[in-house]
Amino acid sequence: MSTKMVHIDNPILEKQSDDHFYHLGITKSAIDIPQMYGDVKFVCMGGSTTRIKNYAEIFAEEVGIKMSDNLSTTDRYVMYKTGQVLWVNVSFCLLITFEGLCSCDIFFFSMIK
Repeated sequence: MSTKMVHIDNPILEKQSDDHFYHLGITKSAIDIPQMYGDVKFVCMGGSTTRIKNYAEIFAEEVGIKMSDNLSTTDRYVMYKTGQVLWVNVSFCLLITFEGLCSCDIFFFSMIK
């Protein structure tokens, strides 16, 4: 497995003084995103908010690590972190949102940014 990171340059994003991840309720100026999420190696996705929280709790207990509080400050998603694993609820593209994107596409776009 390669240890190299992929970096995608986007000059428009680099010029912005702040970046808003509206669906997650996160802004670049409010938290140190690389420090908080830079170690994430796995993203686990599930349907309901309760189910993904339960999976994160079980994983944290089994592995013996701490689970974060809900890192999303909106009502669209819940997001938990246990070590290098990020847990997010999405609808798996079963429903199209009014923007024309499904919820997992919105989340993936935010993560790639």
